[in-house]
Amino acid sequence: MRCPKCALVFDALPGQMSCPSCGAPIELNAAHANAAHAEPSGPSPWEAPASVSSDDDFSSGADGIPWEVRPSASSLLETVREVLLRPAALFERAEPDRSMGLALVFGLLLGVTGGVLGLVMQRALASQMLRFLERIAPDLEPLLAPFANAQGSTDQLVSLIVIPFAVGISLFISAGATHLALIMQGGQRGSFETTFRAMAYAYAPSPLQVVPLFGSIGVTVWSVFIAVTAIRSLHRVSTGKAVIAVLAPLFLATFCCCCFAILGVIFAGSVGSLLHTGSGH
Repeated sequence: MRCPKCALVFDALPGQMSCPSCGAPIELNAAHANAAHAEPSGPSPWEAPASVSSDDDFSSGADGIPWEVRPSASSLLETVREVLLRPAALFERAEPDRSMGLALVFGLLLGVTGGVLGLVMQRALASQMLRFLERIAPDLEPLLAPFANAQGSTDQLVSLIVIPFAVGISLFISAGATHLALIMQGGQRGSFETTFRAMAYAYAPSPLQVVPLFGSIGVTVWSVFIAVTAIRSLHRVSTGKAVIAVLAPLFLATFCCCCFAILGVIFAGSVGSLLHTGSGH
């Protein structure tokens, strides 16, 4: 009980009483006395604290890439959806230093699936095109015969065997070239495994090669966008450095292919000219 005059705190009893310090009279009823003597409410120090639920509790897949957190068919599909629709949010919460084993499996699965579906679509379109040309121009049938023979089952089987090796080799080469471009810019903050994972998840759009009027061009553009987003987030670099790291190897490879093609044409022309000159003599 607190004295209203001198503010002294003391134990109170029911009935008329006075402050033991200043003698001021205090009127106290039974309810106030019981409340004054009541023990403070609250949990006992010997009791275990009740569990508190929080919206911030960790749930499987909340942090990191679902395929890397809990590898399964459902997490594979979830990862594909996140990579295609929300790549920035996915890679921002991803751990940059995980191993590249699961990313390699992801890239092979999606890359091989896309390669097989793309091959089937190309074969179907090529077959239809050959039939159309044979109908409108029967005289071209001898020239089209080699292309028609290339549609055989043996060639298709060889292509199916080659696709997994081609996907794996291209994945390592692209990751190595991209990581080298990052090193040359001084922007890499992660290891080669970090770059490899970024390039592997960029294979997510590959199965869309089967979509008509989308094909390889749409898949390539989408894959480049995903790769740039992943490199930027996992390596914590600027968008400009990520774009240069991803596109520079592509431009370099395209330039080299064009140079080799031009040299091949020049070489073939030179050989043909020499053979023609020799036959003339």
